[in-house]
Amino acid sequence: RYFLRSLAYVNPKTLAPTSAIIFTGLISMAMSLLFRITDMIKLTNAGCLLTYIIVSGSLIILRYDPPPFLTRARFAINGASSLDNSKDSECLWHDELANPPGACGLCQGLQLLLRPFKRGSVILACLLVIIFATAGIGTVVRLRYDDLVELHHGVLAIVVCLGLLIILGTSASRTLVICSYDQRPLPSSFHVPGVPVMPIISIICYVALLMTLDAVAWALFGVTTLIGMLMYFCYGLTHGSDADIGERFERASLRGEGETRSISLCYD
Repeated sequence: RYFLRSLAYVNPKTLAPTSAIIFTGLISMAMSLLFRITDMIKLTNAGCLLTYIIVSGSLIILRYDPPPFLTRARFAINGASSLDNSKDSECLWHDELANPPGACGLCQGLQLLLRPFKRGSVILACLLVIIFATAGIGTVVRLRYDDLVELHHGVLAIVVCLGLLIILGTSASRTLVICSYDQRPLPSSFHVPGVPVMPIISIICYVALLMTLDAVAWALFGVTTLIGMLMYFCYGLTHGSDADIGERFERASLRGEGETRSISLCYD
């Protein structure tokens, strides 16, 4: 327990997790001695691609269904002009953003159909359908690639085109479902453009790249992921210091160039 807590140490001067960096470096050195460099490169690629998939999916979920404590956040920039009377400083409540004006008839119809379900569950289900559809078609093409080439190059082209049509159709329909909801962006100086289209395209590309990895890379990636999940669910989930994340978010402060951005919460 003390060992894992020591990894969370952050240098007060550099604000870098020094212990975690050193520990990660030692583990990487040990793995480089046990495995081939090509396998380590593939493992790194798999980890990075999975991280990008999670980030892209989280971007969509946070844009359309942010947590309550984030929805009520209010950003004030010290030293700047007063933002008390501006629209950006207002709390974003779910009721204020429901049923946006100008929504098309198709979107309104989808909203009526999906009303019994939670928006977060619907959006997550749409993302999972896109991921599994892309992964399934990519796996079939990869496993049967040699057989398709032996038959005829035209057969391979037809199978690939059909697979792309299925992926595009599935992604387009799920994107339409996600777009039927109103976006709930948080007050910020920058918002990622093209949500949810660009993140969904990114997810498809990253999943397709994951399907190009060989069995050795998947085995190493599965073992390391399993170890990480065991550490999280057996220790981190019960011994984490983020029990009251809303309170920590309220006390947090973000420093910019020459100014300090303080985050406060609005309560009922």
